[in-house]
Amino acid sequence: MALERLTDLSSTNAPRPGSAIAPGDVVRFTYTHALQGQVATEGIVQPTDGPRVDYAMRPVFAVEDADGLIRWPLQSACTRVDPPPQPEDSHSARPFDDRKGY
Repeated sequence: MALERLTDLSSTNAPRPGSAIAPGDVVRFTYTHALQGQVATEGIVQPTDGPRVDYAMRPVFAVEDADGLIRWPLQSACTRVDPPPQPEDSHSARPFDDRKGY
């Protein structure tokens, strides 16, 4: 199910199965603003030269938001919105055999 978009940002990446996030994807996340409290926004994931973590060693993304600011949201707090997440293929490579029971 596609989320309602907050910005007009768009990704150059092609649609792909699953919900994994890659550089160039548009993601939704929240951050804490000093006056407005929790603010939901969207931004484009930027490539980095290696894994990035916050002060507690949790993985983060470098995301450029619609205002051109680089923010560092937790990877677990980001949701891919463009390209929209596609269902993954749930078929096993080996068909189920009723006679064997596995």
